[in-house]
Amino acid sequence: MEEFSSGESLEESGFERRGNRDKSDCDFDDYVRVYDGMDRYRRHQCRYLSLGRNVSVRKVVELSLKAFKLPPDEGDQFCLVEINERDGAEHRLDSNGPFKLQLQFETRRPQIILRCVEREENRDYISVYPGSLTEFVDISVPSIQVSITPETSANDVLVLSLHRLGVGHLDAKKFSLVETVVDRGLVERVLHPTDHPWEIIDSARVESVRTLRLTRFYIRSVKDPCGQGVSLFVGNLKKGLSQRLYEIILLERLGSQNKWDSIEVIYYDFGSLVAIYSNAEKADEAYRLLKNSTFEDRPILAMILPRIQPEHILDGTQPLLVFVNVKSGGCQGLDLITSFRKLLNPHQVRYVTLCMGL
Repeated sequence: MEEFSSGESLEESGFERRGNRDKSDCDFDDYVRVYDGMDRYRRHQCRYLSLGRNVSVRKVVELSLKAFKLPPDEGDQFCLVEINERDGAEHRLDSNGPFKLQLQFETRRPQIILRCVEREENRDYISVYPGSLTEFVDISVPSIQVSITPETSANDVLVLSLHRLGVGHLDAKKFSLVETVVDRGLVERVLHPTDHPWEIIDSARVESVRTLRLTRFYIRSVKDPCGQGVSLFVGNLKKGLSQRLYEIILLERLGSQNKWDSIEVIYYDFGSLVAIYSNAEKADEAYRLLKNSTFEDRPILAMILPRIQPEHILDGTQPLLVFVNVKSGGCQGLDLITSFRKLLNPHQVRYVTLCMGL
């Protein structure tokens, strides 16, 4: 498997930590801590809802979906689970009943998990995007819904998708299925043909509803140059050093086992560079190490950069560069960025202010 990711932003994801709330917020008698799945619960990242005494469970589901920037009209697909902070015990609330009368563990300040309802059968659907197929044929549909079961492999999804997209004559072995998650940045993973997408979806249903909604699958050519080599941008280093000194700084934090294959460019005036990795797993590990490292008491900036291939731009197509001020409209620019990530290829949405290399 290959995996790599780009920068993540707590502000952009819409979550807030318990420790970041104003002290005055803790003085309310009736508020609920709602978590988007078990992953956010373990990270102590929640949303606070202030509720009336007679509020229904369905209304709390609707408010929770809005808080996590999910469509509120899909409330029938989700349920609420009360969790006991002491022993981890769970109690599912009846969606047709009142909210507060069903609480068992903590009536004043309960902790609630937003979760998908149980499936009625072992079948689910994933969104598959043509990706690299557009280089071979003209495909008009932006994506298709593919039915999967616990036994469905990544290769099965590829074969079915090729037929559904009208290119069943193409050899599925020449393509890979790529899992893409656009929550808090960008994470990609190239699935092995024997991997089961069901396991990915099944885990996301418990760990994070938001991640589940932002998980896509792309078809990528095995020989796709966009998929070969990962560019890792490293910034916030000291300006004007030699290449040898920059390499020493990185090796001290990465170790020889995570060394890059080459240095593509160094921006001496900005104290930054771009390292190239042929192995995506190694690039992902280097990214994780560097983003948690410092240089001279300053956090090191690490970002996975997209590779733009001009030859892949269709004839008659005029690229449009859009700049978004994330603070405009009372920080509604962040919502616009999130919407762009859902609508476009996630690689096309970047924070240019963080990266001199772009």
